[in-house]
Amino acid sequence: MAACNEADTLPKSLKNWEGLNGLNIEWIVVDDRSSDKTGELLDKAQSRLNNFQCLHNSILPEGWLGKVHALHLGIQASQGEWVLCTDADVHFERASLEIALNHAIDNKLDHLAVLPKTIIHDFWLGAAMSAFAALFLVALRIEKLGDPNSQAAVGVGAFNLVKRSLLEKAGGMEWLKLEIADDVGLGLLVKTKQGRSGIAITSSLIFLEWYSSLGQMFKGLEKNLFPVACQYRISLLFLHVTGIFALVLAPWLLLLRNWNGFLPYLGIVSLLFFVVTALSSAKRMGEKPAAALASPIGLLLIALMLIRSGYVCLSQGAVSWRNTRYSISELRLGQRVKLF
Repeated sequence: MAACNEADTLPKSLKNWEGLNGLNIEWIVVDDRSSDKTGELLDKAQSRLNNFQCLHNSILPEGWLGKVHALHLGIQASQGEWVLCTDADVHFERASLEIALNHAIDNKLDHLAVLPKTIIHDFWLGAAMSAFAALFLVALRIEKLGDPNSQAAVGVGAFNLVKRSLLEKAGGMEWLKLEIADDVGLGLLVKTKQGRSGIAITSSLIFLEWYSSLGQMFKGLEKNLFPVACQYRISLLFLHVTGIFALVLAPWLLLLRNWNGFLPYLGIVSLLFFVVTALSSAKRMGEKPAAALASPIGLLLIALMLIRSGYVCLSQGAVSWRNTRYSISELRLGQRVKLF
């Protein structure tokens, strides 16, 4: 686990970790250049917990993203047969890790990604999150995970469980050292070594509050939405934004203009298919269906987030993450994940 300025989250998280049972768990948290009391809280936890280790990292080597490097350090220090990459704000029910591990073993998986339940208090944030989840599932091309000739891969930052032997065979995290989408990148790494990946969705066992407001989601996706979805290309940004606005608005505009052809109805069917996908995802994750019904508006919000992300990245010529700037040219060379 990589932790950077997580002092507000850690007290609740540490209490949650202490309550887990059923497995021999080794917690390794890397304090990655935090400027708050994260390191102090982790040191106190290490002094009272037998299975807890805190690593303090103050240096970021050239050519590495901070989070990826921190995960790299944590994996190197770990001993377990299975390695779980997760985040400091993720919470687990008591038997969740045991259930996930048994699922991976029973299904002969080398890698298991779990989509957690997200705690959402704002309706329009829920609409945007519902749209984002549906887009994410479509972009992953889950139906092609088993195809060795496909680039389809899966990964979730909140829960990426991977077998150590395969991770070592693949050379660890160094292959992903400049990959912004390191979670999906880990799944791609597994696939390059002919490993078997799986994805699960939970409505109760694993949960987190990803963003507390719509504004925070705009800010949080600023650094990675344009790079991952558009691969730093203006042409793809234009294509994706145009496609979203056409999907959501074009059918109704054509009907208002009394268009007699089948195009508006085809567009409405496509939009309904997206809403059904969002509803299905919301149901499996235990979320309220109302926000999923508003997912077309959520799609428009995602388009605005994509435009904002593209503007920030291109105007700066760089991506800023954890108080470090990375040039677009540098990140392009290290990009592995291309979802669209």
